[in-house]
Amino acid sequence: MHELAICSNIIKILKTQVVNKKIKKIWLRIGEISGVNCDAIQFSFPIAARNTIAENAEIELIHVHARGKCNTCHAEIKITTLFDACQYCNNYDYEIIQGNELQIIKVEVE
Repeated sequence: MHELAICSNIIKILKTQVVNKKIKKIWLRIGEISGVNCDAIQFSFPIAARNTIAENAEIELIHVHARGKCNTCHAEIKITTLFDACQYCNNYDYEIIQGNELQIIKVEVE
């Protein structure tokens, strides 16, 4: 379960940014093709946060749908897996615009 390591790294990052305060809430933006399991993040975060500045912090996940831009027909397309073809020209040559991110977007401290 690499989500526990992800949660530990998030807390490690926040420790460098938040000094002498407790974290009350964290907002994460997670793309649907990022390879991160949101349920596992929700489960793992309290374990990783135990005895840290983020202990008892609430975590809110913001899901980002995956979108791409086809390099052949230049259409913006929906992506549900990394193996999807363009819905308009059936080509596999596209760039991901969004949906593969994992970002800390906001932190509330006490």
